[in-house]
Amino acid sequence: PPNPVNPFIVVPFLKGKPSVADIVSWNIQHFHGSKKNGRIETIAEYMDTFRCDCWGLQETDAEAIKELVDALNARGNLEYSFECLEGGGQQSSCIFRKDTTRVRRLKLPEDLFNGKVQVVNKKTGEKSMKKVFERDPLICDVRVVQGNSKAFDFRCAIVHTKATDPKLKDTGTGMRQAASKALEKWVSMGLDEGGEKDFLVMGDMNAEEAKE
Repeated sequence: PPNPVNPFIVVPFLKGKPSVADIVSWNIQHFHGSKKNGRIETIAEYMDTFRCDCWGLQETDAEAIKELVDALNARGNLEYSFECLEGGGQQSSCIFRKDTTRVRRLKLPEDLFNGKVQVVNKKTGEKSMKKVFERDPLICDVRVVQGNSKAFDFRCAIVHTKATDPKLKDTGTGMRQAASKALEKWVSMGLDEGGEKDFLVMGDMNAEEAKE
């Protein structure tokens, strides 16, 4: 919206401190293909107002993100860059400030996020296999430096997990549990490798069923 209300959770005594990295996760919703039309300038204005270091976005494609970054850079206030998974819509991406932030996209660990899980139709009892991650996570190394402050660096997984499958009348709890286990293993593997101690999992966890 032209005059957006701040939807983000901010720790008041940390806001604006130069030693704090400003990281945002946002399901931008269907920001891909023709559905991006008419939205780019408004979103660019919105993001430029917040001046955050790093945005983890879901439901995007590379073309839309490139156009958004071009619009951000055309405003002239800051210079931005991006990383985005290839493919059609519904991909995860990352937009970041070049003056404070460096992002290096990492290769997905082999087979870690390719698993399947059995789901059961609550109505018919029919069983079927579904991919745990219908959309691949975007894995990145992120480093944020505000002025002369100490660097804030971490390894990041930007994910869009599935909590439910309406067509199967399935709560999706099993899918989300399997996704959580895969992400836990990813963190454990990274800790075992050494060199990085901080990990951030961010994105849309699709927990729309409060009873679950």
